[in-house]
Amino acid sequence: MDKKDILDKKIIGREELKRLLAYWNFKGQKVSLAYGTFDVLKPGTIDMIIQASSKGDVLLVAVKTDELVGKHKGAGNPTNHHCNRALALASLQLVSAVHVVNTEDPSELIDLVKPTAVVCCKHAADVETRAFDKVYEWGGEVIRLDTDRPIKYHKDSCD
Repeated sequence: MDKKDILDKKIIGREELKRLLAYWNFKGQKVSLAYGTFDVLKPGTIDMIIQASSKGDVLLVAVKTDELVGKHKGAGNPTNHHCNRALALASLQLVSAVHVVNTEDPSELIDLVKPTAVVCCKHAADVETRAFDKVYEWGGEVIRLDTDRPIKYHKDSCD
């Protein structure tokens, strides 16, 4: 199997998501969820992935389709097609799986995944934030980040 096949296998549809969730639950693994557009992997977006991955044993990333992003952010958005955004996220070591979503209300996804934490951009739509608040019902947490804020580098080699 080549490296591209490995990445392609990390991008999953609904049935594969159900199978993976059953496996993760069987293994007693906590699932955290990062939800958003992920159009550009800027430092704030990488920080979002890091924070989400630290909240569970496995990290599921839900990527909004071009259609959804266009409705929320207007014409010209996103810059990159959702398949390309999903592939970029799948290449990240901290990401266990990527699932593309095309519904404005992520309540069904939240109910299915029952994540220990949801990490999203502070600009999430109202319908999304209401769905994310369901996580509190089972003791989870919701983290809303400003992905546009500057991030300080911690390595001297980045100066």
